[in-house]
Amino acid sequence: MTWLGINSHGQTTLSVAVTSLKQDGYDYRAQFTNSQGTATSSIATLGVSHLLPPTVVDNPFNATVVAGTSASFSASSSDPHAAIQWRTSADHGATWVAVAGATSPTLTLPNVTLAMSGLLVEAVFSNASGSVTSKASSLFVTAPIPLFPTIARQPTAQSVLNGQSATFSAVVNGTPAPSAQWYVSTNKGSTWNLVVGATSPSLTLTPSLLDNGNEYEVVFTNSLGEATSNAVLLYVVNPLATSDLNWSGYVATGQTFSAVSGDWTVPTVTCATTAMSSTSQWIGIDGVGGTPTVEQTGTSARCVNGAPFYEAWWEMFGDYTAPDGSAYFDVGLPIATYPVNAGDQMSASVSTADGTWTLTVSDLTQDWSYTKLVSGASPVPSQSSAEWVVERSGDTIAGVPGLAVMASISPVTFTNADATGGSITGSISAFTNQAWQVLDPATANPWATPGTLSPDGTSFSVAVTCPIS
Repeated sequence: MTWLGINSHGQTTLSVAVTSLKQDGYDYRAQFTNSQGTATSSIATLGVSHLLPPTVVDNPFNATVVAGTSASFSASSSDPHAAIQWRTSADHGATWVAVAGATSPTLTLPNVTLAMSGLLVEAVFSNASGSVTSKASSLFVTAPIPLFPTIARQPTAQSVLNGQSATFSAVVNGTPAPSAQWYVSTNKGSTWNLVVGATSPSLTLTPSLLDNGNEYEVVFTNSLGEATSNAVLLYVVNPLATSDLNWSGYVATGQTFSAVSGDWTVPTVTCATTAMSSTSQWIGIDGVGGTPTVEQTGTSARCVNGAPFYEAWWEMFGDYTAPDGSAYFDVGLPIATYPVNAGDQMSASVSTADGTWTLTVSDLTQDWSYTKLVSGASPVPSQSSAEWVVERSGDTIAGVPGLAVMASISPVTFTNADATGGSITGSISAFTNQAWQVLDPATANPWATPGTLSPDGTSFSVAVTCPIS
């Protein structure tokens, strides 16, 4: 036996390229040598067998699928290392076209169409010794069963900080696939406007404070009909506003205030049940920073036994010498003489001079005006703040004061907001001022949120998003 050396010094593993059947029976051994001598391993024999051409083990099955879905075919051969190429024929097998990139045991045809019904599919397996073709299988495509749009997942309310994005989304089923269109309501669902370009199941927007309280819904439509989602609220929280249980609006501080005035439109109240609820709109002095009194006048929009009720009032809260019990609750004006309706334009002022407080409220639409004079207030009001407020009204039950259920009202816009503090007379922005907002104590979602001040500081709007009671 003759042995030939292989240049593999220092290697303990030998890899041999097998390129011919003639290498069958070759013997290999290793020799290890050092200064003390040589050791030779036992003999290892290489066996080389003939590579057989592949044979088909599993032919692909026919596939029946609905148009718009995917179809899959699978096949296998006796040689797991054989190359695979899938082919299709659209002319009953007369010609075959290789499917680009289809070189795995499974072929998936996505989004099949009715025109593809009858397509033939086969797999070709090949190795160095030959190739074999599977039996052809057929693709059958059926028309989808028409289905009315049905909403599988409703959109949900979103609460975001001013300047952050909000996303509403819904999931719909239906055949043909329904199209989507989002709508927005700025008046608690009374009317709806199309959101331009919002035609996907998800709607993303970056709202401002003026969008607080908007409602959104999506309508899905196909050839059979349409489905409308639930209407959901957008809450926009003012991160710069002071959070409170009952006040929303603007408060001016930093001076001794002797006068405050402003105008607003009486909002529309929505009543859904017989529950009692109330939300007030007013201007006044004091009530911030622990001061015990509030000198104020305004209007209220209430639900009384399930029906809207509107009235004007005045109050000297905390002044225990004031007449008519106004130290404890607002004193409503007789509605027969001083009627108030939703949409009326109101104007009000509170001022003090020489120990006498003058509280005036006027309905410019109904053409009436009422003034109340109060002297000798005790304790003496501090006059440390001026306010323009939408309030979750107070309530007293069994002698215990608390907060009433907040009534759901349309947005309130204050205009011509003005105050006198010390030697300064001017708009809200003439003074140190702070926005206030009412939050739901359970969820921290905003129930009443003021927008930004107008450039001249005389106006702003408050959006009310509390539940309809």
